[in-house]
Amino acid sequence: LDLGHPAESLKRQAVAAWNAVRIQGNGSVWILRMQIEDAVRSKIGKLATPDRAIRLAVRAGLLAEQTRTGKVTGVYLADAKLARDERTLAERLLSLSAGPNAWPAIPDDAGLTDHQKTEITKSLSKPVGLLLGTPGTGKTFSAAAIIRAAIEQVGTDMIAVCAPTGKAAVRITAALVANKITSLTATTIHSLLKFSPAGWGYGAHNPIPQKYIFVDESSMADVQLACRLVESCAVGAHILWIRWTAH
Repeated sequence: LDLGHPAESLKRQAVAAWNAVRIQGNGSVWILRMQIEDAVRSKIGKLATPDRAIRLAVRAGLLAEQTRTGKVTGVYLADAKLARDERTLAERLLSLSAGPNAWPAIPDDAGLTDHQKTEITKSLSKPVGLLLGTPGTGKTFSAAAIIRAAIEQVGTDMIAVCAPTGKAAVRITAALVANKITSLTATTIHSLLKFSPAGWGYGAHNPIPQKYIFVDESSMADVQLACRLVESCAVGAHILWIRWTAH
């Protein structure tokens, strides 16, 4: 604007639409189109043409657009890269889930309550599982029982315990020690995948060797990081996502 370029430039409006999607996500990939139209109007002013701007952003590959159902059915927009990662993540999870289920059997003397046994049975029904629990329900104790059984079956080298942040990794490591599992140390997802300024050490064409992957505090992982992790899992890998829930 200081250089004298017009505020209502269609390219400027298209980038404004893309930026609005990025900053309004709040953890969601898809944002209602009408919200982005309003955001473009608020940034550009009375000369804004948000419909044309959004169509340009879609053509340019900045945004993806689709009709979605849910709490509010309508047309939604997403950052095109995040939309691709979300699709790749879903497809890869479906592929892993369709494989043979080889989770270890949990011994009867693991000290689990009937509720914990039920939750474990549900979470291990497929190679990709989700272990949920409210605070105090023994979610970590249940996960430790599964990890202990996996160690007895395949040893520690074939098991990875990770979390999205270093602080969460330290917490789950302490929880493992408290449950008498001292042979495993949790890492961040970035460390597991050997991330460095040069790139990722593991990926789709160079999968991680571990067969059982436990992801604590999994709700903290965004789409991009979760996609990178799942892409890096070898055929036949098993993943257990562990997360807190309010219900």
